[in-house]
Amino acid sequence: MKSWKKKMLALALCLTAILCLTACGGNNTPEQTPPPADTNTDAAEADANTDTAEPTNTDAEAQVETRVLQLGTSAFSITIPAHFVEGEITEEDKADDQVAYYHSDATLIDFDVYQFSKEGYADTLAAFVAEEAADNDASEVVTDAEINGIPVGYYRSVGESDGVEYDVITYAFEDNGEYLEIDFWLDGDTAQAEVDAIIQTLTK
Repeated sequence: MKSWKKKMLALALCLTAILCLTACGGNNTPEQTPPPADTNTDAAEADANTDTAEPTNTDAEAQVETRVLQLGTSAFSITIPAHFVEGEITEEDKADDQVAYYHSDATLIDFDVYQFSKEGYADTLAAFVAEEAADNDASEVVTDAEINGIPVGYYRSVGESDGVEYDVITYAFEDNGEYLEIDFWLDGDTAQAEVDAIIQTLTK
């Protein structure tokens, strides 16, 4: 009996020890320390999330240097990109009332400027534009437009230079007994936008 009691006592002590170890062991579990932040990765992510301002078309256009061009001896002027240069005109051109020719390797247009007396032509701008359009087999004719408060007319036709055909847009306006014309020669899909940008600067 004494031996059996000793065994039971020993078993009870063992169970008590196991329970204590289990309870105390849960509280002694070391805390998990999070690994240090990867500063390089965080910096890379910050750089990736930083918005970089890309240049817009408007910004690019605003950076183009321009200059004001007087049209002949008239009171009219237009603003053109500074890369346009004045080309030579022949005696034949002068006889045809051409007063200037401008071109640039950085653009898809060239243009000619004409200035001449109204004498011998229609009295009104609208009638003059209609007659000129008919003489040039124009495909589009507008006789009563207005740009910056200035009455203008224009027409679209086909012109030939060095054996090559081009779309040509002619703008006409009048000034103190004279007519002025600008012939824009277009050589590409974006040329129309270039013409629009220039003609919209017409002032007097």
